[in-house]
Amino acid sequence: MILNILYYLLFSGTFYLLYRLLFARLSFHRLNRILLLALPLTALAIALIAPQFSLNLSPENLPVWQLPEIQIEGQRINLQEAAQSQLPPAWSLVYVIGIGLSLIYFASGLFQLWRLLKTSEVQNKESYKLYWSSAISSAFCFGPYIFLPFSFKDREDLHLVLEHEIRHQKMGHVWDRLYYKVLNTLLWFDPFLHALAKELRQVHEYEVDADLVQNQNIEDYAHTLLRSTLGADLKFPEKALAPSPFFNSSLIKSRITMMYSNQSQPWRKALYALVLPLAISMSLFACNKTDDASAAVVTKVEEKSLDLAEVDELPIAGNCNEESTAEDRKACVFQSISEHIINNFSYPELAKSEGLEGNIYVAFVIEKNGSISEVEVVRSLSTSSEAEETAREQAETQAKSLVASIPSFTAPAKKGREAVRLKMIIPIQLKLK
Repeated sequence: MILNILYYLLFSGTFYLLYRLLFARLSFHRLNRILLLALPLTALAIALIAPQFSLNLSPENLPVWQLPEIQIEGQRINLQEAAQSQLPPAWSLVYVIGIGLSLIYFASGLFQLWRLLKTSEVQNKESYKLYWSSAISSAFCFGPYIFLPFSFKDREDLHLVLEHEIRHQKMGHVWDRLYYKVLNTLLWFDPFLHALAKELRQVHEYEVDADLVQNQNIEDYAHTLLRSTLGADLKFPEKALAPSPFFNSSLIKSRITMMYSNQSQPWRKALYALVLPLAISMSLFACNKTDDASAAVVTKVEEKSLDLAEVDELPIAGNCNEESTAEDRKACVFQSISEHIINNFSYPELAKSEGLEGNIYVAFVIEKNGSISEVEVVRSLSTSSEAEETAREQAETQAKSLVASIPSFTAPAKKGREAVRLKMIIPIQLKLK
């Protein structure tokens, strides 16, 4: 799971950087809005799903040079007692605390909203309800409700403020904000997600501004924004609930600049197509296919290893007899490897505590000098939880370390009279009694 989190943060940061570099200044506000809604879930989906599709060999496709299975037995642990005696990891507690604080903040905003609904002066309109209150300092909307300070009643540009909030409602910006509120609660540790949420709020403003200035004098509208910046930033609970702040001074400069800027050229829409190959590259990286591709390139340079059917003489291990038959030598090779593993491999503790069983297929190469190299796990245990995933990683590390420590063979495999590299796979079965 830690690897999944690191992948997610990497992909989330990459998407945020891509958006800032290529899309933030484009005037295609609707496309930018859709993109900002899609990017977080895309990064999360790739990080969670892609690593599950590493290139592994299935049992039916294992090559003929697979050695017989070695079984490692362990005593089964009472999982119920073990679960009761274990404390959750510290980082899990931190994560839960972060979610709790985010929920408290949002719930407090909802409570304050309820209080505003109860204490404000109400005006019923055709498609919305207008609430006047002395407890707020800026306008905001939430669902069908529009909230305005009493101080706005005498403003000459009140109609602009109302039109602004009404357009937020019609464009459904509140649902975008709630969507990001859920993501920010669950993924509160991701700074890039909070940055993307800010970008989305700005796009909401751009979208509403562009719609409003079609029927308004742009200078008058810009003047309204500038006149409203002093002391008008949103406060709690508006900041916790509002889909977009109308008078947020940190956005005013960007909004006015966007209103006066020229419309982006239509051909720039092609830039959005770059997201697809980037997402595909992330998926390949997360499921280790890039590693496999690089390994394939190296194989072309290095000398090829052969399998059992391609060699004339098997390697000689330890006390094996060089003059023995091919079958006896094959049995001796397996006995030497299996004895080393059985004598030195103990059932991994985490796998035992999680009740994890199954086969770990470890591939390795016997080099021309008899040493062991290129040790890798080609198929492993099935897992269904974060704890089992951690146990699997520990078991794989232990298995690879043990295979790498197999004593060097006294003589390598041969084809004709020449020494050759021999590749083998050995299944190590973990079985609880």
